[in-house]
Amino acid sequence: MPDYEKPTNAQGTKMSGFVSAEENMPPRECHNCIWYKHDLCHHPIVQIDPDVPGEQGKPKPVEDEWCCNFFRSQGRTLFYVVRHGETELNAGNKFRGWTDVPLDENGIKQAKDAAEFLKGKGIRMVYCSDLVRAKETAEIICKVLNLKEPWVDYRLRPWNVGELTGQEKDAKNKAILEEYSDNTSWQIPGGESVDEFGDRVQEAIDYYAHEAREEGIKLLVTHTSDCIQVDNWCRGEGADGKPEVGDIVEPGGILKITETNGKTKSEAVLGATKKAEYGAS
Repeated sequence: MPDYEKPTNAQGTKMSGFVSAEENMPPRECHNCIWYKHDLCHHPIVQIDPDVPGEQGKPKPVEDEWCCNFFRSQGRTLFYVVRHGETELNAGNKFRGWTDVPLDENGIKQAKDAAEFLKGKGIRMVYCSDLVRAKETAEIICKVLNLKEPWVDYRLRPWNVGELTGQEKDAKNKAILEEYSDNTSWQIPGGESVDEFGDRVQEAIDYYAHEAREEGIKLLVTHTSDCIQVDNWCRGEGADGKPEVGDIVEPGGILKITETNGKTKSEAVLGATKKAEYGAS
């Protein structure tokens, strides 16, 4: 292509002319460009560019770190959040809390399904809760995506529901949990308050969002109550949501967190329950 002065965006990324990784500021998000489909670039410039290997005039395979002219983002992906696969406590409709139970057979399958969905999404690093059900889910995903072992982060643990751990999610226990959810400074005996839990998780989310903006897309493998906190973070509402009262995604489900013009949004992209999108508009 002609060697002319290529304008840049605010981040310093070249916006016109086919350029390679050396001319672009990370993170490059080829898969997030509107021209990128099914591992091929459909941009007309790429299709006719003789410097790009492939059949002339047709979509061509390109490296993720490359960029064609007029890159157009659908919204910057910061990270994905995976809810761990099912355990016997999930299947038995019981409060999990900090009980350290492994995935059951269905949970292993759900983790593999999540991993297949995440292929080609540009994920560079995986972080997970230190509880075994999250670690097992993360390890399965890392193996499928050919990534190194996940980093463990205590802050990604779920809400510690104390004396309710392992108890049936019957009407009586749900009412007890609702009371603690409504009174966010109340600490469940043997557990923690919603405020304590929310501050812990949102601190982690702040950290990983910052890392993602600098280094590229992250993956967090965590729990249903943490998914609620991701939703709150996207809305800018703080840490006092109602964890464990409802599910955003099913076990093995995935949230995609994007940022456009400084506003974040959470979208359930796999295993959605009733509502598919969350966060600031």
